Amino acid sequence: MFRQIQQTVIFSILCTLTPNAHGVLKEADLEKIQYDANQSFPGYIIPNEASYFNFEAVNRGKKGVLISLGTFRALVAASYGNFNEVILADLDQSVVDFNKKQIEYLQSSETVVEFLAKVGQRPYSKKEIEGALNGDAGLIKGFQQESQTSRSIGFRYLASLIEFAQTDPSHSFLKDPAAYQKLRQLALNGKIHSMAADLTSERTYLELAQLIRADKNEVSVIDVSNAPDYIIENQKMDLYLRNLQALPLAKNAIVNFTTIHGANKKDIFNVDSQWTYVSVPAKQYIEAAQSEPWNEIQDFQRFLRDPSITMPSVVRCKSVLL
Repeated sequence: MFRQIQQTVIFSILCTLTPNAHGVLKEADLEKIQYDANQSFPGYIIPNEASYFNFEAVNRGKKGVLISLGTFRALVAASYGNFNEVILADLDQSVVDFNKKQIEYLQSSETVVEFLAKVGQRPYSKKEIEGALNGDAGLIKGFQQESQTSRSIGFRYLASLIEFAQTDPSHSFLKDPAAYQKLRQLALNGKIHSMAADLTSERTYLELAQLIRADKNEVSVIDVSNAPDYIIENQKMDLYLRNLQALPLAKNAIVNFTTIHGANKKDIFNVDSQWTYVSVPAKQYIEAAQSEPWNEIQDFQRFLRDPSITMPSVVRCKSVLL
């Protein structure tokens, strides 16, 4: 029955969505995708996961399509890999709009300092931003103090990225000029897109999957942040898994996510003060959720602590789940 429904939905959009001859998703096509959700949750723009660099090794060298929730995590993931298409797909409309501005700023900014100055609405602070990125303690403290009272989302976002850069041992676009230029070229070539998408939507991911297939592309990384925590609580795992299965997944595709659960297993997980960072082969992730349904958070925790969960041998990494 599922297969029949999927085929019907895909057939219904074949008449309106056509592949781009140049192998790049069209923004106009993405905008045609129907979106079920009618809510927005302001406040998800500023990142609160301080150790996203844990995903560097598993994203490094990945090709094809990256699909990611969030703002900063999506850009830093894109700068780690060698993706030919990046889709920033989020339920929160404020995040979608913010990401569209980030794409514009990437296109118009030759350096990461210029980009951050525009994002933070501080065009006059380039020297201070550069100094803070390079570890000037006084400047860093100034950004931190001002961000505590600032009402500017852009400035608070800037301050959080400066703070992240201080503990970031990876080659993210904040620290590596080559990584920033790679990210900027994606934006200049129209290969970074921001769209409204619900992981449990009745339509969104079926239609998105059709566009990716029409481009003869495959998804190699899906970053769902901590969305599964809420999806399980709201009893929507069946819709979520259906959407993941609908995507044209590469054989070595992975699912990256964070969770507040299971953080006591420090011998298995890399943990910061709040989050556990996990990366799992997409096929194994989907099969595990289907074989023993995650109807409760406790079911999810059992999966997280299963010692048989392994990363593909080509991307082993000690800083995430092995």
